[in-house]
Amino acid sequence: SREDIVRMASARALAALGPEAAPATMELARLLEYGDPPKVAAAAFVLSEIGPRALEQEPALVDALIRSMVHQDAEVRHWSVVAIARSMIAADRGVHARRSIRAR
Repeated sequence: SREDIVRMASARALAALGPEAAPATMELARLLEYGDPPKVAAAAFVLSEIGPRALEQEPALVDALIRSMVHQDAEVRHWSVVAIARSMIAADRGVHARRSIRAR
């Protein structure tokens, strides 16, 4: 649909900013919790591109991403795993993600 095309174009544009898109983290976190599957997948995709700076902006985001890892939608699960993995792999800034996952 036209809405899906606009959503993905917007997500790609925001993701292209990478870590500079970190100020959008709070809104993306809300989408993870309350959005429909295409919005949740798009939010997780953008968060995967922002990387560790997203977790610095909103540490509770790790829990939301972990919950999204068991979402019924495969695309949501995929991008949630990617977002967490990229944050954990990145130097020392993945500390918040590692601590939260160990606590589970």
